[in-house]
Amino acid sequence: MELGPYQLQIFAIIIAVLVALVALICDVLKRSNEKLREELIELKVRREEEQKRAQGPEPKTEEAPTPRGMNAPAEPKRPPSPDAIAVMQRGAQLAGASRTKTAERAPERPIEARH
Repeated sequence: MELGPYQLQIFAIIIAVLVALVALICDVLKRSNEKLREELIELKVRREEEQKRAQGPEPKTEEAPTPRGMNAPAEPKRPPSPDAIAVMQRGAQLAGASRTKTAERAPERPIEARH
Protein backbone atom coordinates (compact mmCIF):
# COMPACT_ATOMS: atom_id res chain seq x y z
CA MET A 1 0.00 0.00 0.00
CA GLU A 2 1.57 3.22 -1.17
CA LEU A 3 0.75 6.52 0.56
CA GLY A 4 1.96 8.67 -2.30
CA PRO A 5 0.85 12.31 -1.96
CA TYR A 6 -0.21 11.87 1.67
CA GLN A 7 3.25 10.79 2.79
CA LEU A 8 4.54 14.37 3.09
CA GLN A 9 1.45 15.50 5.04
CA ILE A 10 1.72 12.59 7.49
CA PHE A 11 5.42 13.30 7.99
CA ALA A 12 4.68 17.00 8.68
CA ILE A 13 1.91 16.12 11.17
CA ILE A 14 4.20 13.71 13.04
CA ILE A 15 6.91 16.39 13.26
CA ALA A 16 4.37 18.97 14.52
CA VAL A 17 3.09 16.57 17.21
CA LEU A 18 6.65 15.83 18.36
CA VAL A 19 7.47 19.54 18.56
CA ALA A 20 4.31 20.12 20.63
CA LEU A 21 5.26 17.29 23.01
CA VAL A 22 8.77 18.68 23.46
CA ALA A 23 7.31 22.15 24.18
CA LEU A 24 4.91 20.65 26.74
CA ILE A 25 7.74 18.77 28.47
CA CYS A 26 9.86 21.95 28.57
CA ASP A 27 6.98 23.90 30.09
CA VAL A 28 6.43 21.27 32.81
CA LEU A 29 10.14 21.21 33.63
CA LYS A 30 10.28 25.00 33.76
CA ARG A 31 7.37 25.14 36.23
CA SER A 32 8.91 22.49 38.47
CA ASN A 33 12.26 24.32 38.38
CA GLU A 34 10.60 27.59 39.47
CA LYS A 35 8.77 25.77 42.27
CA LEU A 36 12.01 24.16 43.46
CA ARG A 37 13.78 27.53 43.48
CA GLU A 38 11.02 29.07 45.60
CA GLU A 39 11.19 26.16 48.05
CA LEU A 40 14.99 26.47 48.20
CA ILE A 41 14.71 30.16 49.09
CA GLU A 42 12.17 29.38 51.81
CA LEU A 43 14.45 26.66 53.17
CA LYS A 44 17.44 29.04 53.27
CA VAL A 45 15.36 31.63 55.14
CA ARG A 46 14.24 29.01 57.67
CA ARG A 47 17.82 27.86 58.24
CA GLU A 48 19.00 31.43 58.80
CA GLU A 49 16.19 32.01 61.31
CA GLU A 50 17.03 28.77 63.12
CA GLN A 51 20.71 29.74 63.27
CA LYS A 52 19.81 33.15 64.71
CA ARG A 53 17.61 31.52 67.34
CA ALA A 54 20.34 29.00 68.22
CA GLN A 55 22.91 31.77 68.71
CA GLY A 56 20.69 33.48 71.23
CA PRO A 57 19.46 37.04 71.42
CA GLU A 58 21.75 39.71 70.10
CA PRO A 59 22.94 42.31 72.63
CA LYS A 60 20.99 45.52 72.29
CA THR A 61 22.93 48.67 71.55
CA GLU A 62 21.99 52.20 72.45
CA GLU A 63 22.87 53.58 69.03
CA ALA A 64 20.25 54.03 66.38
CA PRO A 65 20.84 52.01 63.21
CA THR A 66 22.40 53.97 60.38
CA PRO A 67 20.77 53.88 56.96
CA ARG A 68 22.66 52.41 54.03
CA GLY A 69 25.19 54.71 52.46
CA MET A 70 25.35 56.82 55.62
CA ASN A 71 28.24 54.94 57.25
CA ALA A 72 30.64 57.84 56.79
CA PRO A 73 31.23 60.00 59.86
CA ALA A 74 29.00 63.05 59.94
CA GLU A 75 30.81 66.26 59.11
CA PRO A 76 29.60 69.47 60.67
CA LYS A 77 27.53 71.53 58.27
CA ARG A 78 28.88 74.89 57.28
CA PRO A 79 26.76 77.90 58.14
CA PRO A 80 24.59 79.31 55.34
CA SER A 81 25.85 82.38 53.53
CA PRO A 82 24.15 85.76 54.07
CA ASP A 83 22.76 85.62 50.53
CA ALA A 84 21.17 82.24 51.23
CA ILE A 85 19.63 83.55 54.46
CA ALA A 86 18.17 86.55 52.60
CA VAL A 87 16.67 84.29 49.94
CA MET A 88 15.14 82.01 52.58
CA GLN A 89 13.63 84.98 54.42
CA ARG A 90 12.20 86.37 51.18
CA GLY A 91 10.69 82.95 50.39
CA ALA A 92 9.14 82.78 53.84
CA GLN A 93 7.62 86.23 53.36
CA LEU A 94 6.19 85.26 50.00
CA ALA A 95 4.82 82.01 51.39
CA GLY A 96 3.20 83.85 54.29
CA ALA A 97 1.59 86.48 52.04
CA SER A 98 -2.10 85.93 51.43
CA ARG A 99 -3.08 84.54 48.07
CA THR A 100 -5.81 87.14 47.61
CA LYS A 101 -3.25 89.91 47.10
CA THR A 102 -1.89 88.21 44.01
CA ALA A 103 -5.42 87.74 42.71
CA GLU A 104 -6.19 91.43 43.29
CA ARG A 105 -3.13 92.49 41.31
CA ALA A 106 -4.11 90.60 38.19
CA PRO A 107 -6.83 92.45 36.31
CA GLU A 108 -9.77 90.31 35.39
CA ARG A 109 -10.57 90.10 31.72
CA PRO A 110 -14.07 89.33 30.54
CA ILE A 111 -14.37 86.06 28.71
CA GLU A 112 -15.18 86.68 25.10
CA ALA A 113 -17.46 84.28 23.36
CA ARG A 114 -16.00 82.80 20.20
CA HIS A 115 -18.28 82.06 17.31
